[in-house]
Amino acid sequence: MKFLLSIILTSSVAVGIALALNQGGFVTFWWSHWRVDVKISTMLIALLLIFSVLWFVSKVSFELFSLPQKARNYRYRLKESKKVDLVFQLIISYFQRNYLKVIKDAEALKKNFKNHEFGQGSSLSSLVSYLTAKAADVTGNNALRDKCIQESKLSVNKNISSYLFVDLLKIESLLKEKKIKESLVFFTDFQKEYGDVDEFLKLQVKANEAAEDWEEVLRIVRILEKKKNLISFNCKYYKNLSIKKLFLSNATDVVSTKKIIGLIKNDYKYNSELTYIVSSALLKTGNRKKSKVILEEFLNRNWDSNILSLYSECLTESNDTLEKFMEWQENFSKHHEFYFNFGLVCKQQKLWGKAQQHFEKSIKINPSVEALVELAEVFKIIANDEAALKCWQKAAYLALKVSLPRRHQRGGLV
Repeated sequence: MKFLLSIILTSSVAVGIALALNQGGFVTFWWSHWRVDVKISTMLIALLLIFSVLWFVSKVSFELFSLPQKARNYRYRLKESKKVDLVFQLIISYFQRNYLKVIKDAEALKKNFKNHEFGQGSSLSSLVSYLTAKAADVTGNNALRDKCIQESKLSVNKNISSYLFVDLLKIESLLKEKKIKESLVFFTDFQKEYGDVDEFLKLQVKANEAAEDWEEVLRIVRILEKKKNLISFNCKYYKNLSIKKLFLSNATDVVSTKKIIGLIKNDYKYNSELTYIVSSALLKTGNRKKSKVILEEFLNRNWDSNILSLYSECLTESNDTLEKFMEWQENFSKHHEFYFNFGLVCKQQKLWGKAQQHFEKSIKINPSVEALVELAEVFKIIANDEAALKCWQKAAYLALKVSLPRRHQRGGLV
């Protein structure tokens, strides 16, 4: 189409020039004894036609000579398209968690493309090796996983010193195989390079948890807590676990307990589980007074039934304990556990009337076997055997009702 338009345009220009120069004038050509006279307009038309023919011949020649290169380019584009399709299928299979197909697609890529065709050392080849290694790890093909990790490492090293995701995969594989010592050595080697990377620190926590180095777990968790937008990692769980394990390993050692509390600093003041752990540890070492102070400080700010129960356990006969319960009554009056523990304190101090009153309030808010049994014992002490018997019967009925499956309860077995 372009060629046709070019001929029409050239012809139009030639005709226009010929018409403009139609007033006369000749061009004479001499050759030996021959002479040719040609009008200037005819000469111009002939020149334009010769130019068009030459242009057409050169264009055709160029296209003919470039055909092999165009064929090679076309074949390359087809291969690239096929490669992109295979990589795309592999990625889709990975996100669909079809890990066997990921390995199959990776094998197809290696079968259809040589290293230089696939771009060995490129980000694409590193991505394919990484996803294949992850799929092999999930399916338990450790040999293929290690091979792909090595391929990723070698390909990446041609461009930059190291890739984080390859090293993380190596660490994950070591942890999965319970090679804790090797993984800790790996952390030491790369601490300077990745020491501030979230994923690296998360794996470091898990490695030290497996090695039961709880002080190191606590140290790393403190670093992670300062991170913003930390995703899918429960710092609170690992902090509480490490502190709990530290206390368990030094259950009755006063010096070690003080050291651990020093490591915790003031974190326990705003964490009910830590407050419980610290106070329990102090009770085991015989430091009842310090434990009581810590529990009171927490209950002055927040409600927690477990904290209140532990507080009741560490009390001795003292009037100030009743005063604290009186202070908390306004804030905790909706909780049946509060009145139950209040009743226990009154019972401990032999204030039978108040104990009865608080146990009855607890039962009114939410009947429990424990409160009914304690109330029965108070009635027994004050010689009200009939009321005590009724409480024991209700406690037995409630215990049986709780323990029976719901279908039995509906069937009217009780």
